[in-house]
Amino acid sequence: MKTAAVAVAVLLLAGVTACQPVADQGGGHAGGSPSASRPNSAEHACRNVPSRHLEVCTAYVANASLAARYPYYKFGRSTNHTVASAALDRLGSRYTGVAYRSLVQQTAGWPASVHASLPDIHIDSVTVAADDSSAVLHTRETWHLAANGGRVLFAENNQSHTITMRRVPGVVLHKWVVADIR
Repeated sequence: MKTAAVAVAVLLLAGVTACQPVADQGGGHAGGSPSASRPNSAEHACRNVPSRHLEVCTAYVANASLAARYPYYKFGRSTNHTVASAALDRLGSRYTGVAYRSLVQQTAGWPASVHASLPDIHIDSVTVAADDSSAVLHTRETWHLAANGGRVLFAENNQSHTITMRRVPGVVLHKWVVADIR
């Protein structure tokens, strides 16, 4: 149980530190680029980010990328049906529609054993709809996945993406899910 708690803490910390400060934000919903004059260290990363932006950043980096997509890449093709099914279920809980289908199609020909490096995700801007029903993130991401023999299955280095997220009912309150990745 301690291992699970440590893993959750690490994922949440990663989600918080990936979110960049928003320039000239007075608490509104429109996102912006990080200010060049502000420090870019993890200790200052989310100090001035409106709470809904922080929620969306954490949902994408920690919940969708590190706790769903990364394990799916690593274990989604496992020969252990229970492990593969759990990875697919988790992916389905955080990705929907086009985003879910594209990730499943991407991995369709992958081998059962995959070496996956933890991704490096930087969020450049966040825009949350006025009714809090959706959000758009502009990210730069680095992913590297290879078969055990070294054959690269998927790699991108500092690749720009536009992520569309939707706020949906969750078990207790609500959650953010990835609807599209471009």
